[in-house]
Amino acid sequence: MVSSINILISVSVLYFLSFNNQVSVVEGSKREAQLYRDLLANYSYLVRPVRNPKKALTVTMKVFIQQVLTVDAKHQMIEVNAWLKYVWTDFRLRWNPLDYENITSVRFYGEDQIWQPDILLYNRYIEELRIQILDF
Repeated sequence: MVSSINILISVSVLYFLSFNNQVSVVEGSKREAQLYRDLLANYSYLVRPVRNPKKALTVTMKVFIQQVLTVDAKHQMIEVNAWLKYVWTDFRLRWNPLDYENITSVRFYGEDQIWQPDILLYNRYIEELRIQILDF
């Protein structure tokens, strides 16, 4: 029964490609594209988002543990799969939603679009140290 479903899907896709020469293109909101352009026009991801450079920027972090992979009680190490969520306020990324079709949130991708905090786990696992500890 599974193979017949696969064949049916393949035939219908071929029919669509052969007999429907019309392709519909989904175009994003022009106002959303304008919002991204406006937000990033004079923005530098290298500059910490504070009005006063002498002030600290508060960044909160949440850890969502998805899976515990290994526990090494002898060496006091644990290996986990986890998601990290960082939250901070960047005053440069504000806009009036009424000016942009009531858009109230946007997403940025990559490290070279907006400022992101440099976070390093203090007690992180380093392979070279593990080799030295185990050889000890």
